[in-house]
Amino acid sequence: MVSVSMGHNADKKQVVTIGMDVLDCPVCFEPFKPPIFQCSVGHFICSSCCNKLNKCPGCSRTSFEHCLGMERIVESAVVPCTYAEHGCTNKMSRPELALNRTSP
Repeated sequence: MVSVSMGHNADKKQVVTIGMDVLDCPVCFEPFKPPIFQCSVGHFICSSCCNKLNKCPGCSRTSFEHCLGMERIVESAVVPCTYAEHGCTNKMSRPELALNRTSP
């Protein structure tokens, strides 16, 4: 389950359920973190993979644009720590989760 801020009031929240893979890059499978890019068809890709590829892996389009909408969703999503199964009760944003995965 992911908690997402909705509307102009940052205190207003609505809990929505989405598949966690929606918030991961479909190429490297790492959690999205800004900047996030989108091809003209609508496929998302992380900046690291965008820099390495010359076309969209989903449709072969060759142009990508910065996707502020997906960045807002990713930045507002709050998820359990990667180490929750080991007792960690921290909640963090998806960009923080990406950093946490690489921490010792």
